[in-house]
Amino acid sequence: MGKLIFKIENCLEDWNQLTNQTAIVLLKPLQIPPHIALITGNYFVHITVKKSEIIPLNRWNKLARQKNLQAIIFHLNNENLLPIDISKISFNPIAKGKTCLEPVKLLFQQSHHTTIHDILKDLQNSRSIEMVSGFNICNNIYILPEYTIEDVRNHIESLKKGHLQST
Repeated sequence: MGKLIFKIENCLEDWNQLTNQTAIVLLKPLQIPPHIALITGNYFVHITVKKSEIIPLNRWNKLARQKNLQAIIFHLNNENLLPIDISKISFNPIAKGKTCLEPVKLLFQQSHHTTIHDILKDLQNSRSIEMVSGFNICNNIYILPEYTIEDVRNHIESLKKGHLQST
């Protein structure tokens, strides 16, 4: 798999700065696996084992601050990505075979990706990542923890059984 290392170029203080951008968000980025979300337009989009949410960025800004969440944000250029119509996004909570990666997969024509590692590696190789920001985590670099799809499935099962708290 190989480690992916990213330089954190910006310390994000306000999620509203991401308005009208497309970005991949890793919440709890030091956790294995991190929780994955998508920012598109003025919305934060994610799914958990309990619910799917499309949250206006100004509301997400308040929630993230209240929870003191840590996040790594990958700002994307839209050249090679599919446009997303927020009104047509519909997800169920995470079900069998699905993960929190589902919203991010909408950016691609056909997604063969099973982990965020695969997606970020492809985006890095195609120079589609414009910048990396941190929110409440502003080290110089971020090393994406290595994990497998089995780690993801085990984590989802723990969440479903209530052993862990979801984001």
